[in-house]
Amino acid sequence: MRNIYLITLLLLLNSCDKAIDETTIVDLNKENSVSIFDIVDSISVIQLETKKESLLKSGYVLFHKNRFYVFDGSQQMAFCFDKNGKYLFRINKRGSGPDEYAYASNFKIDQFNDYLMFIGAGGSLVCYDLDGNFISKTRLPNETSSYNNIIALNKDTLLIYTWTREYKLGYYSKSKDKIFKWVFPTTIEFVQAFPPGKSYFYKDSLFFYNEELNNEIINMTDTTQRISYKYDFGENNYTKNQINSLLEFIRKNREEKKNVITRKEILGDNRYPHFFVNHCLETEYFKVLFLFYKKWGEHLYLFQEKGSGKNNLFRKTTEGVFFDRYNLSNTTVITKPNKNFAPLQKILNQDQLKIVSTHNPDNDNPFLVIYHLK
Repeated sequence: MRNIYLITLLLLLNSCDKAIDETTIVDLNKENSVSIFDIVDSISVIQLETKKESLLKSGYVLFHKNRFYVFDGSQQMAFCFDKNGKYLFRINKRGSGPDEYAYASNFKIDQFNDYLMFIGAGGSLVCYDLDGNFISKTRLPNETSSYNNIIALNKDTLLIYTWTREYKLGYYSKSKDKIFKWVFPTTIEFVQAFPPGKSYFYKDSLFFYNEELNNEIINMTDTTQRISYKYDFGENNYTKNQINSLLEFIRKNREEKKNVITRKEILGDNRYPHFFVNHCLETEYFKVLFLFYKKWGEHLYLFQEKGSGKNNLFRKTTEGVFFDRYNLSNTTVITKPNKNFAPLQKILNQDQLKIVSTHNPDNDNPFLVIYHLK
């Protein structure tokens, strides 16, 4: 119990001396009527080409330089398609060789060097160029047992996300082969409750959602961790008691060897935090949050207009659209619809609907519905 109160104190001390530019006020109970065309300029539909060598079982989608890169964790492969969905190549290099990767827990694109990065949980980093040619294989410093995510901040610096150290994030210099700064003290229980990883690029800076008492969005490219803005959810803001209760809940689960947090049970319980942020994004026009609020498995979407401060808050648009199997990529929401076809009839043109109607989910690769945000 002492550790729980200690981490709460550290959270408070960590954020008390950083200037905040602005506060974004949101009432999570005030959902409103939002059309998909209130938040998007246009919609694209892309069928990923189906070939024997390009069959996908699962995976998430990254878009970079007019290509779609899909990492299929179940097959441990990355597939590349052009902007029209034509299959180009795949990287299938799992192994222990000098140009191979062991089990990859994550896959990212280094946009500053144009590298494809396969990240092993134990600290291996294997890089290929955008055409799948091997570049380098690195063993990262043995300062943590788990490298859960890695994001490039510039040509030399990587930001490391870990769940098993006394800090959430670390700055790693490739040229010096050194983690030169750890930030945001934490505990294993805390990162299980709030896994670090909600971040986005905007105007060449990486912003990180620091899910603590103050709901801060922090500029991580600035190595002083300058707070850009924060969210104020009023009566739904986390309290110290709610956080401590959740940490105690997780600690008991660990003692009983229960590794899964049943958020379905705790989101509606006043003893625990009511919301859980899943993803965040920022565009010229919007600040965006995808979160779970009082219900697990059904997203609440916030698109706050920067100019007016208007909160577009909804679970489905007036057309019935929600973002299923999605990835956020700069100014787009890339989805792989599974059963949510009915709303598409209301928002797609005839050529796009033909892709949907001729798609065979049993044999074909997924098609992508891409929402281009204002």
